[in-house]
Amino acid sequence: MADAWFTIHRSSLLPALSRVSDAIDTKSKIPILAHVLLQPDGATLRLRCTNLDLQIEAECEMMDGANFPPVALPVSRLSAVLKEMPESAELIFGPGRMKDQVGIRSGRSSFSLPCLPGGDFPEMGGRIDGDWIEIDGAKLAEALKKAAYAVNKADDRAYLCGFCLHGTESGDGMIVAATDGHYLVQVKMPGSGAVAFPEVENSYPHIILPPMGADPIRKLLDGAKHGARIAVSAAKIAVAYDGVEIQSKLIDGTYPMYERVIPARTEQTIIVPREALASGVKRVAAMVDDAKNDGIRLKVASDGLHIDMLTAEGGFASDVVQGEINAPDGFIVAHSAPRLEKTLSGIQSVDIEISLTDETTAIVMRPLDGTPELYLLSAMRPRFVAE
Repeated sequence: MADAWFTIHRSSLLPALSRVSDAIDTKSKIPILAHVLLQPDGATLRLRCTNLDLQIEAECEMMDGANFPPVALPVSRLSAVLKEMPESAELIFGPGRMKDQVGIRSGRSSFSLPCLPGGDFPEMGGRIDGDWIEIDGAKLAEALKKAAYAVNKADDRAYLCGFCLHGTESGDGMIVAATDGHYLVQVKMPGSGAVAFPEVENSYPHIILPPMGADPIRKLLDGAKHGARIAVSAAKIAVAYDGVEIQSKLIDGTYPMYERVIPARTEQTIIVPREALASGVKRVAAMVDDAKNDGIRLKVASDGLHIDMLTAEGGFASDVVQGEINAPDGFIVAHSAPRLEKTLSGIQSVDIEISLTDETTAIVMRPLDGTPELYLLSAMRPRFVAE
């Protein structure tokens, strides 16, 4: 290929492309938003994708290269080419067969991809005006994963469609919380990094991270105990790790004072094996006709914690879980079967503590392995009850 721009190994380019492609907008009517920007930076090739609300940049080393004008290539077409090449392939980039094309050659294979001018590629605002803080990335990734099921992405209330991030009381860590009005998950991360969250009028310092930004951040930081950095402002969050930088716009709003709805800890508690309770709930939930209205009851009895439900058609299911029960016989509280199943599947502790108040108040589940997590489920009134 005459006037080659650079040579790069497939094993270097493909992972970088996969990371930045999480930011493309496949439904956008703006063609360039389905492209990736390739831009030289010395011996490094920088890649960038954006949908104007989320921007991901990654870098990879070129085997050899020279200065060339930034160029935007279609992500789907470039990805398809790279995936079909051998793992050991060395790719040579340069001018294509026609004016608005980029050529790629490897061995006897050659391609000419349509391109757009790199100068037309958009950038999602400037850099964040804030200090970069090193954090425990693995803790943040795990917290986002645990809280994800409590986010209602279709809620009309925009402030509930994301994750609330704020500082711990000690100031040396972060807290991730999510709620849809029925679930509430709070995961504390002491010692994870002293992030200076922006002040919010008539509320506590916090940000609201949309799921679109949370998902790539979680994937990037999975297992990243050292070297991850974060910066926040009132409008954006930026996370950097392993040569990748993610910027995401935040949800404009004020997260509710969610801690006010967490019932005070009482002496009425039930301690049971998580797996036994989850299995019992799944067995009883097999009888559910209407997940929205059929509630599963948790009933305290002398022989253990009873799990039961009655359906509209007269179907009945019951199970019993043994545990350490410190609540009066006959105490009953009902919950949605899917919510119980999702909550129990997210807890990793062998044993859990269930804190009770009364039949109309939410229950609170806490793992007993020392992890500072809290799971709240609102109470409901089942349509049918069998006595």
